[in-house]
Amino acid sequence: MKTLFVFVLCLQSIVLLAASSAAEPLKAALYVDDGCRGTGVLRWAEILRDSPEAELKLVSGQDIRDGALDDRELLVMPGGWGGPQYAAMGDAGADRVRAFVANGGAYFGTCCGIAIALNEEPDFGKRLKMLPLQRVIAPNRGGFTATVTFNRRGAEWLGIREGDWRIRYNNGPVVQPSDPVPLCTELEVLATMNCELAQIGPVKGRMYGTPAAVRAKYGRGTMLAFNCHPEVFPSSREIVLAGIRALTGRSLHPAVQPLKSRGAERVGFYTTVSFDKAYLEEYFRLRAEPAIDVVPVTQNELDEGMSARFDRIVKP
Repeated sequence: MKTLFVFVLCLQSIVLLAASSAAEPLKAALYVDDGCRGTGVLRWAEILRDSPEAELKLVSGQDIRDGALDDRELLVMPGGWGGPQYAAMGDAGADRVRAFVANGGAYFGTCCGIAIALNEEPDFGKRLKMLPLQRVIAPNRGGFTATVTFNRRGAEWLGIREGDWRIRYNNGPVVQPSDPVPLCTELEVLATMNCELAQIGPVKGRMYGTPAAVRAKYGRGTMLAFNCHPEVFPSSREIVLAGIRALTGRSLHPAVQPLKSRGAERVGFYTTVSFDKAYLEEYFRLRAEPAIDVVPVTQNELDEGMSARFDRIVKP
């Protein structure tokens, strides 16, 4: 009887330990500093901040150099410009990012998040050199809705449907294989570009059939990188949540934000600029105000007359 009692106590302890472990939030870091721009950064912050299963830390280049990733499981590198992002981190910060992933951390990059990890030295700044990929060429293709085709392996690994998805694209790198990367032992193409578009005019280099999403092993860690923005459209945000689940084993369920009243002040939040943590926090402050309906807006949208839809525009 005593043996049975001890066994039951041990079993209860194991169950309580498992429940406690399951309740631990995903410790995520989102880079927000020089080189960050666009609606995608805001959407990434919303996904991670609105999920009760995640604990989000906004990190600058200096934070990364100071060891801000040491207690994190996931690093998200969002859209923007790779050169300024690398410059903000510096070589010491880049070493920290590489060590974070090599030691078992997860890396999720979108658009610039793949560009900064390429194995190349482009004219516009240094790179992390973590993925054995380089650009086909670097034209300014513009922004549009792209058709991205997930293959069977991509669908299985992510746990999404195979085939075509409509995803926001904005000047992401068109890539091809490069020289090997020492710690990158595996690279899989999960999805390819099923379109050939250029908003601004004729460009050199073929987009159709090139990688849109890749999975890589880097040391003991795993990387997932897109040349587009699955975080932007509500219809493709499922891919982001699937990617986080595949990388970390965690399922996130972002809370649905309440609709604002019809009489709420409509505020356009300018995103065509490199912004920092303070500017992002201002977005969330406005977003929390019941009497304010804040909407991200780009310079192109303002040029097209969208400013008339807002009561005011917020710029840094």
